[in-house]
Amino acid sequence: MRTYKVGIDVGGTFTKAIVIDTGSNRIVGRGITHTTYNSSNNIADGIVRALRIAVENSDIHPDDISLVAFSTTHTVNALLEGDVATVGIVALAPSKYAKITIKRTNIRDIKITEERKLSIVYKFINTDDPSYIENAESIVKEMVSKGARSFVVTSPFAIENPEIERSFADRIRKLGYMAVCGHEMSNLYGLEVRTITAAINASILPRMVKVADSVEKGVRSLGIKAPIMVMRGDGGVTSIDILRKKPLQTILSGPAASIIGALHNIKIDDAVFIEVGGTSTNIGVIKGGKPVMSYVKVMGYPTSIRSIDVHIGGIAGGSMVRVQGRKIIDVGPRSAHIAGLPYSSFTDPRKLDNVELVFISPRDGDPEDYAVLRNTDTGELYAITTTCAANALDIIPDQDFAKGYIESARKAMRILGEYLGLSIEDTANAILRKAVDNIFEILKHVAKEHKLKLNNTHIIGGGGAASVLVPYLSRRYRFNYKVSEHPEYISALGMLIGLVREEMEVTLPSSSTSIDGELDRVMSEIYDSLMSKGADPETITIDIEYDHSKSAIRVIGTGYIKDHGDTREKNRIGVEDVVSIVSKGLGIDGSNIVVEDKNRYYYIVGIYNKSRSLKLFPAIRNRNAKKRSIVVIDKWGRIRLKLNNSSFIKISSDRIQDVVTEIERIGRGLKEAYIVSGYKIIDLSFTFSIDIGKIIDILKLHRSGSEDIYIIFSR
Repeated sequence: MRTYKVGIDVGGTFTKAIVIDTGSNRIVGRGITHTTYNSSNNIADGIVRALRIAVENSDIHPDDISLVAFSTTHTVNALLEGDVATVGIVALAPSKYAKITIKRTNIRDIKITEERKLSIVYKFINTDDPSYIENAESIVKEMVSKGARSFVVTSPFAIENPEIERSFADRIRKLGYMAVCGHEMSNLYGLEVRTITAAINASILPRMVKVADSVEKGVRSLGIKAPIMVMRGDGGVTSIDILRKKPLQTILSGPAASIIGALHNIKIDDAVFIEVGGTSTNIGVIKGGKPVMSYVKVMGYPTSIRSIDVHIGGIAGGSMVRVQGRKIIDVGPRSAHIAGLPYSSFTDPRKLDNVELVFISPRDGDPEDYAVLRNTDTGELYAITTTCAANALDIIPDQDFAKGYIESARKAMRILGEYLGLSIEDTANAILRKAVDNIFEILKHVAKEHKLKLNNTHIIGGGGAASVLVPYLSRRYRFNYKVSEHPEYISALGMLIGLVREEMEVTLPSSSTSIDGELDRVMSEIYDSLMSKGADPETITIDIEYDHSKSAIRVIGTGYIKDHGDTREKNRIGVEDVVSIVSKGLGIDGSNIVVEDKNRYYYIVGIYNKSRSLKLFPAIRNRNAKKRSIVVIDKWGRIRLKLNNSSFIKISSDRIQDVVTEIERIGRGLKEAYIVSGYKIIDLSFTFSIDIGKIIDILKLHRSGSEDIYIIFSR
């Protein structure tokens, strides 16, 4: 029986759906429609339309669909538009901790936009009197009378004793109101950040529950019974129920899906990914084969939510041209889509026979300097965009998503050029130069922040307008680039990889006595969560890393959703694939790459310098040989770790006690050190803060069979 997966990207301009045959990974159906922000069912209407078109084009039966996954900009839009509920914060603590608790949890109203704010209704409850639980109904009703529509329950002791928050939140939910506990948003100490995170999450709950209900109802109306999943901002897919509980985790889910799609499409070590859509350009960084992550800030407020670090600019394929004093002063941020105008380059040339240049304010509050064409017969307006400029220069490949009428694009450039005193070509180039200069300003900031040299960094383009701006950007600033395969559907492809991800953080205790037990609990919880989301146990891997800035251990679990028909097994890579993937991803001659060893989950790969001894005596390529780097790549082709100037030591499972001896032998003055044990990759930097003997306990946790252990280190 053939099965299919459907990926849906809800962008700022278009909602796009693709259908993939799970057996061949071939795209068999596509659907596209405008994103429906203003319809009665919001984005759900656009999702259903695009999904219906894609399914009809692929000629498949709804029962054959095994997965529906989508990304959404709706979470961030709810915040940007100020569509938030008033939040009631209930803080619980004994009287002796009242002062510090109130200081950390009595949050002021949060400014969302110039006109709107997230309003807070606050109540501190002294838990010395146990009757406070029985008084929950009257407390909630009092707060509702002051405007509260959803609630946060927060306590300084909930990390150790979550029941204190949970029991009160349950009372609120029984009264018919939505409630979020602080401990549900983060396992870290830091009462204020936990409370802020929970408050922002609670403020968008009412809107996002409606979105989840509408999407689920719409998909089911097509007869599709498959699980519905949504992309999180950290690059993992999860159940649509996340929108009903922790919608803040889906912030930036669209850009996250694009980067995950690019990583799967082009196996690469370090890169900058530029996704150019119709309304905005998203720029993210890939390091060591992984997207760079950061803590999300909302209107300047820190949260405990981590997502892929994305920089967003208001320049894209639909960006309109601004003119003052017969000069192009800017491109964007307003796009043709938000202005509700058709592109000149996508308009039948005959409609542009009788047009004139006029200047408008596309939306209330916009300056009246956006150049558009007006049909003198009908009064219809047509936008002049970056896509029009690229079409006028005929630099967009045939069959590309952004390809339009060259004749129409040149008419637009001619009319604008006559006003500016420029030729068609000079007008088009002036528009594109201004657009890519704006993007380059963001790129420079990204490069500085992440210490990248752009001329030595892979640049990958994606998105429907990638061919409009990325090639022009590369020519103007002289760096190499590559546009990913199916760039217009890169986000939808990212979701259909089916990577589920769970992450938890644990504050490192001052005493080492409980670290192994706490890690055991967290790993068990993550493993169970991945399994509950449909992850194939054979694909689950665990990363344990240390965040020096927070003195916290971060445990990250990932796994692939089990495909019907065991197609995941077909996607496992062999030794012969490893060299090719590492060679292409790192841009290194394959003759310098050696697969040193492997276990059930990872390949250990050495990249050697071109030394005379290695050429003459290739057999001595062992752990003592000088290497440029060690790369760990998993069985599905993802580069998971890369250490420069590094070596590794292999220890058999029956010699596990030797791990500590070897670590002490190689010394603690290491730049980086990791252990690969079974499906775990463990950052050793946190172990230098505890009794080093605890490493043995950590290694014994969740061991898979009798796997060998690898210590990988760099000086």
